[in-house]
Amino acid sequence: MLRRRNITRIDRYQTTSPLQRDLGAVLMEENMKDLLPADTIVRAADCLRSLSDHEVESLESRLVADAENLDEFGALSLWQMARKQAMEGKAMEAAIKTWETQKQYGYWSARINDSFRFEAVKQIAHERLVTFDKIIQQLKAHHNGDDLTAAGGSATNAIS
Repeated sequence: MLRRRNITRIDRYQTTSPLQRDLGAVLMEENMKDLLPADTIVRAADCLRSLSDHEVESLESRLVADAENLDEFGALSLWQMARKQAMEGKAMEAAIKTWETQKQYGYWSARINDSFRFEAVKQIAHERLVTFDKIIQQLKAHHNGDDLTAAGGSATNAIS
């Protein structure tokens, strides 16, 4: 039986909320019972439900949690960041500022150290952050019109 509750504003910002994970686990248990062995379904459902738990025991849960956390690192997180700012009535400039503040205070380095259980995944997350920072810097330059001033009008002339 699905447990129901209202989805809060913060639930909409998260990659997946505890409610969404629980609903996904229940749906999987109900719909996969004739396709997979029961113990496999129980393990998979436990993995989904434990995604927000920092301390998980099973190797499967740790792997799934690392994969879920990795989604917050990289280009896809730009959409989440921009969407959150837009839902609050803010512009792209606020998303850029949020990134810069997080970077300044070491938020992402702390997330890498606290969110991942495997060194290889920590390395992937770090590499994604380096790339994402380049994307944000380019976005900032475009947002500020820096590319227009740097080109001195030559880009406009080249298009004509």
